Formats: sequence, C-alpha cells, structure tokens
Amino acid sequence: MTHHYSQYKSTLFRVANLDHWIVLVSGSLIEEFRKLPEDVASFLEAADDFMQSTYTHKRCLLEIPFHVRVVQHQLTKHLPELCDAVSDEIADAFRTELPACWTDVAVLPTLQAIIARVGTRVLVGPELARDPEYIKTAIGFTLDVVVRARIIKSFPNILNPFVGKLVSLIPSVMDKGLKMLEPVIEKQKLNRKILGEDKDQCNFLNWLLDEAPADDNSPRTISILLMNLNLAAIYSTAMVCTHILYNLVTWPEYIDPIRAEISE
Repeated sequence: MTHHYSQYKSTLFRVANLDHWIVLVSGSLIEEFRKLPEDVASFLEAADDFMQSTYTHKRCLLEIPFHVRVVQHQLTKHLPELCDAVSDEIADAFRTELPACWTDVAVLPTLQAIIARVGTRVLVGPELARDPEYIKTAIGFTLDVVVRARIIKSFPNILNPFVGKLVSLIPSVMDKGLKMLEPVIEKQKLNRKILGEDKDQCNFLNWLLDEAPADDNSPRTISILLMNLNLAAIYSTAMVCTHILYNLVTWPEYIDPIRAEISE
C-alpha cells in the first residue's frame, strides 16, 4: 500500500481485499469526495454493505437512517459538554480494566472493553456503561457482525439471503442487548413524556428520541441503532488504538516527542 500511495498519491488507486476492492482517495480529491451528495457517494449504503445489516441486524439500516443526523449535528455540537463524562469513564475504565502492577495485557480485548464503556456512557449514560454483562454483549455483537458479514459477502449476492440465515447467530446476541437497553429507553421516554425530566440530559439517547419519527421510535428500533453505533465505535477505534500502540513499540523514538506535544 505504501508503494501504491507513493505512486498514485495525487489520484485514486484501489487495493484488493478478500471480498471487495478498497478505493483510496488522497490529496485535494478528499474534499471533492466529501462534498458529494448522498445519492452519489452514500455513507449509509457503504456501512450497510460492510455490515450486511439486513441479515446481521434483523433490519436494514437504510430504513432507519436518522441516527446519522444525530451524530452529525447534536453529538458534534455537544462534544465539549461530554468531555467530563468521557474523562470520568476513561479513568474508571482504566482502573477496572488494567492491572495495578506491570504485567502482560491483551491489547485489543482490553481496548475494546474500555472503548465500549466510553461509547456506552456517551450513548445512554453510566448505568449500562458500568454493567459488565452489557459491555460483554456489546463487544460480542460487534465481533459477530464483522465476522459473519465477511462470510456472507464472500458469496455471490444472489446467495446472501440463504447464507445469511445459515451463518447468522446474531439475532440471539442482539436480543440479549435489546433486553438490557429497552428498560433504559422506556424509562427515559417516560421521564421525558410524563415527568418532564431528562429532556436536556446530555446523552445520545435523548437526542435520538428527539430525532426519531413518531411512527418509528419503538424501543426496539432505538436499541438497534444504539447497538449499531456501539459497534462502529468499538470496532474502528479499538483497531486504530491497537495499531497506534504497536507502532509506538516498533518506533519508540516517537514516544517522547508525542508526549511532549500532548503536554503542551
């Protein structure tokens, strides 16, 4: 990939994956692609294809896209207000997930647990963020979706419905997560509707309830979106952080300059 980037860094190039081509964009083209309308370059369709959501989520994510607007607008706007909650959860997660003394640590699973907790804190608050069973379920759902989606995609499209039914054990994993999420959602909806509380509470669930259409705001729909967002946070962030740590171990000469820059 480094060779291709050096050769084609001002244009497009593609790299073969097991089940699809990866097209890499660099330079001034990034801004051009960023401005393309959704009907030309669709993030949702790409995500749906990656996760094969029709078979792994019980419902195609293209049918319920309103969570993307919440990420783009409310979440982005409220990021400064979430800093204290994120910092608190990171500190507690480090105390819980990392040993107090120097010892070997499995990097990826540990980061997945920490990131799952932080993501859940932002999405629904501290109650489920510190529930080990929910965190375990969220991580399990993430790994199941990624693995089984790749299996489904390795077959011709015409066989996807058949293969999806054969390989997808995810509904049982998702149902477990939904059972834990639905009471939290129902409680928050009740507080908003009857008691007038939590309307301005700074978490993603409140903003999602604000944005959800009246005819499609059931706890199950909201739960599917929350688990999907947890998946996105856990998988990509844990992989990136793992590679960062491995790269720092490989090139330790960068550690001190990075630490100095962070301190400044």
